[in-house]
Amino acid sequence: MQRVTVQALAPASRPKEGWKAFFFLAPGLFFLLVFVYLPLLANLALSFMDWNLIRSEARFAGLENYRILFQDPAFVQTVRQSLAYMGLALVGNFLFPLGLASLLCR
Repeated sequence: MQRVTVQALAPASRPKEGWKAFFFLAPGLFFLLVFVYLPLLANLALSFMDWNLIRSEARFAGLENYRILFQDPAFVQTVRQSLAYMGLALVGNFLFPLGLASLLCR
């Protein structure tokens, strides 16, 4: 039986591999930044504005939009319904298959 020894290269001796990984990741990171994070930040900034679309006027409203939103009974009811639906979907999509799998494994 022969002995085979494998020697790993030290990180300092392979600097080009880091650049290769960056060039493979760069397009995905670019699109993630442009199409996810920048619109998210732009909408967050717009949520603090009182914007008239007809006149294209915008003034800083601060947290006033959020105060109005959380005082609206329809919004509170919608959030409650969404949380209930999420909870039921979680139970239905997790516990039911788990129970069925445990019955089938017996």
